[in-house]
Amino acid sequence: MKNIVVLFILGSIFSNPVFSQDPENSIYSVPEKDKLYSVTVWRRIFMDEKQNQAFFSRNRELSRVLIDAVRDGLIIPYQSDSLTRRLSKEEFEDRLLIKTGADEDSWGSEWQEDSGGQNGATQEKEDDPWAAADPWGGAETVAPATFDRDPSEINILEIKEEVFFDKIRSRMYNAIEALTLYYLDQNTGIREPVASFDYKEAEKVFRANPDKAVWYNRQNPGQNRNMADAFLLRMFHGLIVKISNPRNLTLREQVPDPQLALYLSMENEYKLAEYESDLWEY
Repeated sequence: MKNIVVLFILGSIFSNPVFSQDPENSIYSVPEKDKLYSVTVWRRIFMDEKQNQAFFSRNRELSRVLIDAVRDGLIIPYQSDSLTRRLSKEEFEDRLLIKTGADEDSWGSEWQEDSGGQNGATQEKEDDPWAAADPWGGAETVAPATFDRDPSEINILEIKEEVFFDKIRSRMYNAIEALTLYYLDQNTGIREPVASFDYKEAEKVFRANPDKAVWYNRQNPGQNRNMADAFLLRMFHGLIVKISNPRNLTLREQVPDPQLALYLSMENEYKLAEYESDLWEY
């Protein structure tokens, strides 16, 4: 009789859906047939916000942890959050480079020496026979300087996650699938992507580096957490920028006014919360 009970318990445990395999890139292994409702959501997280600064403490920035993991061969960078095309290390490093050209004299082309419009530098060049050409050979060229972008400048994170309702456990889950790093180009004001990462691989990196992957507790530094735990507990603030739709448009692309896009983001946030609470009423 005891053997039958033991076998029944073991059978119940290993037949539980949480142990079944799911092809999605999330940490939750829930079969598709158990998902009553599912939608893909993209959230944008600005590390400069007070609530998110815990992921961006000095020398322990989230971007630094992921970049170091790529250089150490611990995680694979992808071109986009679809996680289909891998970036080579050369492509990844090229996205981190800042290229600067030679300094130009912004006054030279505007400063006029005489009323005829003759530039002073050009007149001097005509008077000096040595200025017409380089007597020692070809003209001197200055190669553009390149250096690595500091990880502290890569302070925008975009999360792609599946929000689904598990009808077996009767609760909503936020299953992160991919992380994408961005930086803001100071010259153009445009967000530029660095790379995307499979969240399951990123979580392993966080767990394996507890001294670096630190969510800093500003109220009690003695109770800092691992970044993996902070993501699991949703200890961040991110605005919804896109929800899966037939045209694959962001919220900003769906409305003409950025203020309306912000309202639409908040409205979708409330709808997701209300969906779960409405199910509990039945």
